Amino acid sequence: MSKRPRSLGAIAVAAAIMGVASASAAPGDTTWVYLRAPLPGAPASCPTAQPAGEGLVKVSLFDDKAISCPVAAVEGEPIALEELSGALAITHEQRAGAAQAGKQDATAVVNRLVDVRLVLLEARTMGIDELPEVKEAIDGIKARTSLEMLQAQATRSVRPDPAEVDRLFKDAVREWKLQSVLFVKEVDAKAMQKRLAQGGSFDALAKEAVAARQAKGGDVGDFVPTDKIVLPVQGAIAKLKQGQVSASIKLAEGWAIVRVDAIRYPENAQARATAEQVSLGTQRKIALKKYYGGLEKKYVKIDEPLLKKLNYEAKEPGLAALKKDTRVVARVEGSPPVTVGDLTSRLEQQYFHGAEQQAVAKKLNRAKRDTLDAILSPKIVALEADRLGIPRSEAYRRRVDAQANAYLFGVFVQRVIVPDVKLTEADAQKYYEAHKADYSYPAFYRVESIGFGKARDAEAAVAKLRSGTDFKWLNANADGKLPEGEVKEKVSGVLSGKSLSPDMAKALEGAKSGDYRVLPAADNRFYAVHVIEVIPPSAQPYAEVREGIAEKLYGEGLNKAVLDYMAKLRKAHPVQVYLTRVGS
Repeated sequence: MSKRPRSLGAIAVAAAIMGVASASAAPGDTTWVYLRAPLPGAPASCPTAQPAGEGLVKVSLFDDKAISCPVAAVEGEPIALEELSGALAITHEQRAGAAQAGKQDATAVVNRLVDVRLVLLEARTMGIDELPEVKEAIDGIKARTSLEMLQAQATRSVRPDPAEVDRLFKDAVREWKLQSVLFVKEVDAKAMQKRLAQGGSFDALAKEAVAARQAKGGDVGDFVPTDKIVLPVQGAIAKLKQGQVSASIKLAEGWAIVRVDAIRYPENAQARATAEQVSLGTQRKIALKKYYGGLEKKYVKIDEPLLKKLNYEAKEPGLAALKKDTRVVARVEGSPPVTVGDLTSRLEQQYFHGAEQQAVAKKLNRAKRDTLDAILSPKIVALEADRLGIPRSEAYRRRVDAQANAYLFGVFVQRVIVPDVKLTEADAQKYYEAHKADYSYPAFYRVESIGFGKARDAEAAVAKLRSGTDFKWLNANADGKLPEGEVKEKVSGVLSGKSLSPDMAKALEGAKSGDYRVLPAADNRFYAVHVIEVIPPSAQPYAEVREGIAEKLYGEGLNKAVLDYMAKLRKAHPVQVYLTRVGS
């Protein structure tokens, strides 16, 4: 076919292959990993291993002292227990509560890790990791990881602001008990408002207006949450306290005056947790802004007068000249200075639709400070992260390796495997012909019906219709017919076979135009149905389903190609799997 389906890219397939499709034991469980002995590097690599008989040793799955224990090896390079426990822990988060499944599938997980290691070994043998674009992407992964870990360190002591949490919580759960009076004419509403301002009683004035037929009024009822109150009223009462009265409010039905009789804030654990998370996010942003400001003062010197003087809206000297300007606008410790030319080039890159056009739109001058920050930020982050030792930490190495390996895996699949995956128009058409039943329009029924509260009344009605009674006459005179207000489901017009409940679909099986059937519905309702017309199921045209078939077949082909390639790699490289099982 002319093009591959966009939704089944190699990176997505890589993620699926590298992912773990089973659930696992949660960290903290007493779960044993049984390994074949002798293990390479033992006992140094597995100081807590215990004999388990039958040539096996066992270690605890989540024992920090056992993380170096090899569960498998590729070309003599071990796959450590920490990789297995990490994969299982991720899977547990995705499918919590099924520990037994993890115990059964741990060997499959190890084999998946072996396959990934083989692909990464092949990718590096081919030099894919040395490609400029791959190096750039991995450098980006390293920079993002440094930034994320630095931000986590800077905000580790940040907590939600109690006052903000209380405000957000109250805004979310606030409920009102209201009295209201709705006037037909604005002049009458304003007259009541004036008399209220002079000390009049809301209850007395509302009663008087209702008696004079100028308004409708009364207790709104029980407490109602804010989101159930119409927006104009929400705005009018938002700042009112208990006992206060609103000004007149223009509504579609007239003009309302509302009194707040009571306000309450019912406890809601989810709303409080949400408020805490929102506040935590806000406080983290505040803390990060302050932290970054301190780093900027520590590592950077900005020529503020020069930055202020730069005018990208002026005709002279123009962007072309400014891109060549070597004046230094900022200096960063240990890095080349940032020149006016550097800043101008970055601005031009950001507004790729045409910097000259943007200058006319007066956007470049507003963007120059943020753009300078974007240039400086990675340099500042790298300096501080290095000072704190983040790039040299084990946590950093693990995070970078995991993301870089996933990326490299995807690039390998894209460059090496995807080009050999072929899908022809004939393949798709052949699949369509073999699976036409899966690609069809449902039957449609054009019907009219009479609703009944009892099955026997509906059956009696169908019997009368079959004997020749006129439908319209029966609809007007049938015994046991439901009043219009009690008909819960609409069983009339054109019904799709796919939209029917299983009971209704079964009742209409084999129906022909002109038939009468009893259809059971929800809430013990029954319908005497006249099937006016039946449009039988029909196959969808190939052109309509071609894209979906192509995606399905291409995805299956790509998955098979990846697995076949992994099988070849297993034959070409020595692989040892030491894990036998995970259990008690």
